[in-house]
Amino acid sequence: MYLDFFNLKERPFHITPDPDFLYLSPYHKEALGVMIYGVDQRKGFIAVLGEVGLGKTTIVRTYLKKHVHEKLKTIIIFNVNVSFKSIIKTIYKELGIEHISNDTTELIENLFLILIKEFQQGFNIVLLIDEAQNMPSKTLEQLRMLSNLETSKDKLIQILLVGQPELEDKLEKTDLRQLKQRIAVKATLCPLSKKHTKDYIQHRLKHAANDNYTHAFKDNALKQIVKLSKGIPRNINIICDNALVSAFGHGKKPVTKKIINEVFKDLSPAKHTKKKNWRLAFIFILLVAAGSITWLYQKNVITSIYNDLKQSVSINLYQKKTNKENLPEKASKYKGTDISSDNIPSAQDLVPALKKPVIQKEPPEKKTHIYTIKPKFKPKPKPKKKTDPDDLIDFLLEKYSDKNVKKELQQP
Repeated sequence: MYLDFFNLKERPFHITPDPDFLYLSPYHKEALGVMIYGVDQRKGFIAVLGEVGLGKTTIVRTYLKKHVHEKLKTIIIFNVNVSFKSIIKTIYKELGIEHISNDTTELIENLFLILIKEFQQGFNIVLLIDEAQNMPSKTLEQLRMLSNLETSKDKLIQILLVGQPELEDKLEKTDLRQLKQRIAVKATLCPLSKKHTKDYIQHRLKHAANDNYTHAFKDNALKQIVKLSKGIPRNINIICDNALVSAFGHGKKPVTKKIINEVFKDLSPAKHTKKKNWRLAFIFILLVAAGSITWLYQKNVITSIYNDLKQSVSINLYQKKTNKENLPEKASKYKGTDISSDNIPSAQDLVPALKKPVIQKEPPEKKTHIYTIKPKFKPKPKPKKKTDPDDLIDFLLEKYSDKNVKKELQQP
């Protein structure tokens, strides 16, 4: 679809494992080297582990295509959920030998003789088990008996276990500890680094490009692929393949960061919808819980108020009834009347005696306030004229209060 648009001779980002496009990162190179070394040196058990999408199957197919020679016979187990006896029968079938007995012990003894003949002729037998983490533990433990088929120096059959990290967790169990000790060589695949991710994309594009090929991705697009793919080759292939299709549809090249984001959003709508649905569900649960708590609280409050009112009304009615029935008894207490006598006074006569005298308080006297207007200033009295001798003497007597002075002044 987009090959001519980007000057490519074939699709560079196949979803299916293709040995021709294998990019040997340090981890992939190590895994391939472990397979070659373990089989050629007859190490017995070999293990290659890695997460989903890291390229385990691509490495296996590369090994089978490029490193299997005439003296190497491979037996691949695809259905791992089988018994040990079924695996033995599969080996017989792949080697072209019919099994006469159905007893497991006899099958192993005959297999030993068959493998001795193959070894003498220079052949090496490889049993490859893919997705080994799904094999039952009992079957895995019984595989250990095949490693006992050996000469004084070499193993007669090589068992290659390829699986996810769950296989390593399974081997940590107590009942599989002997099998774990038999694993001679092991390699673990890891996600690609930023540099290796970019090299991986360019490696595939160059392998599929024509002579007049130009760059299909901008630098910002490559950085975004590194971020979104998390270094997993399968994710890289899916994102890049869809990005090339989208860019061809829009008639734009090279691919930009915006196209990468749109493609990634289209590839994972369920994830965003799931998050959104979870948020809505969580909000709905909170609202329901808040409404329930409010309803229960209001119900309890209303119930408690109703019970209090009911109790108070009942007490008042009971007190009124009790007071009415025991009125003669209470009256006899104050009036000295014998209840047992026939001369019982009526309730109307006794009511005044039961009532407390009401003391009427006199209303407080109203205080009246008289407001007087005071002058702002008082006029000073005018001093009397001191011309008159008598007035002068009175003035001096008022001014000087000493008795001696007064006596002197009063003398003629």
